Amino acid sequence: MDLGPHTITLRFAGRGEYGPCQKTGTLTVTTAQMTTCWVGSFAPGVGETIKLQMYLRLAASGAGIPGQTITWRIDGDPTDYSGVTGSDGRVTRYYTIPATMAIGPHRITVSYAGSQAYLPSSTYNTINVRVATRPWVGSYTGSHGDPVRMTLLLKRLDTNAPMPGELLTWTVAGDPTLYSGTTGPDGKIAWTYTVPQDMAIGPHNITVDYAGNTTFATSRFVNTLTVTEQAATVLWLQSPTGPPGATVQMRFLLRLVRDLSGVPGQPLTWRIAGDPNVHS
Repeated sequence: MDLGPHTITLRFAGRGEYGPCQKTGTLTVTTAQMTTCWVGSFAPGVGETIKLQMYLRLAASGAGIPGQTITWRIDGDPTDYSGVTGSDGRVTRYYTIPATMAIGPHRITVSYAGSQAYLPSSTYNTINVRVATRPWVGSYTGSHGDPVRMTLLLKRLDTNAPMPGELLTWTVAGDPTLYSGTTGPDGKIAWTYTVPQDMAIGPHNITVDYAGNTTFATSRFVNTLTVTEQAATVLWLQSPTGPPGATVQMRFLLRLVRDLSGVPGQPLTWRIAGDPNVHS
């Protein structure tokens, strides 16, 4: 049938007590519109969840096409997936990378079968599966001027093995400096942070980032440095030896963490297992 309008003629010849009649209308034949599919690329680690967003659009205007079924497949996953486009022509799904999926690139293919109004189309992109990683840093407490000794760690999640020779970057909320360092043979970085005098009292996020590479996935870990009004202290004691009835000399020290200097004039209490008394 040619493109354009075509007259529809409807007739009733009449019968018995009913007289004849006729009505005309129009069937307009148009060209089905060209479409395009779209999906982004991803680089997750095994076990991580990605947000898949797939679009069906008109090729001419880029406008989303709602209410149409699109399908997709991911190499290395035998499942056929499908979804119906929303008002903006988009289908959104969350996809967790299976533990059995091989490290490396996997094609994701998105297809639309077409309809009377829209021509079929398809596209593909890549999910580059990498080894999942996890940086780590402990939680710490310190006051203004204290040197806080921190340990940062990077490991791969498939074997839990440390990752030496990798660059980590980190920040402390309230401090504009971006810090960085390379992990040692044990996957660790030892770092001493002097709490700034103007840092606000309270918790501050320590955010550690690993940028990843073609084999290892990007990752982040957040913990807390709590700044207190009191100066951090540490205790030291001598472990004496003596028989029952003997008088032994005990030595105790209270020191500042920041410089290990002694803290004078402060009360200490101690107990000895087997002795019910509290000494001071």
